[in-house]
Amino acid sequence: LRFLWENGALALIELLHGQRRLSPLGIHSALRVVNSLALDRDLLEEALAETGLVPCIVPFVGASWITSIRLEAMRFVHALCTHSGKTRHIFFTCLGVPHLAHALEDVQHIRADTLERRAIARLAVDAIWTLINSGTGNLPGVSRLLVDAGLVPSLLRGLHLLEEGKDSS
Repeated sequence: LRFLWENGALALIELLHGQRRLSPLGIHSALRVVNSLALDRDLLEEALAETGLVPCIVPFVGASWITSIRLEAMRFVHALCTHSGKTRHIFFTCLGVPHLAHALEDVQHIRADTLERRAIARLAVDAIWTLINSGTGNLPGVSRLLVDAGLVPSLLRGLHLLEEGKDSS
């Protein structure tokens, strides 16, 4: 906790924002630190989500990153989507839905370990399910964001991937 209050979050933002100068191992390590901090639900809501880390982390779910980085970023996105209304609001405000849709769409193209691929798909599908269920007060608005992001075809592909994983188990 002291880490965050002594400009630790700012250091993480600067580190992740300047990712071009950072090795994949450095990015992966920084994301693991963020996810370790996010295990504290109060800390996630009060500090991590409000510091500006979200827009720095969400793009790491994209296809241009190696699978281990994508998985760490997806764990953070999943925590945001499933924790509370406040963290979901921050996720929506930071335009996280299109990133989530693209992550789910691109997951079928991962050539790496299928366990990591399925883990990304599972986290994404669960996050989307939570977003849909949480939108009961504004379901049309949430639905429109999901559809505009191209999430429906991506969700179908993600569910298909998870079903394939069941068949091979």
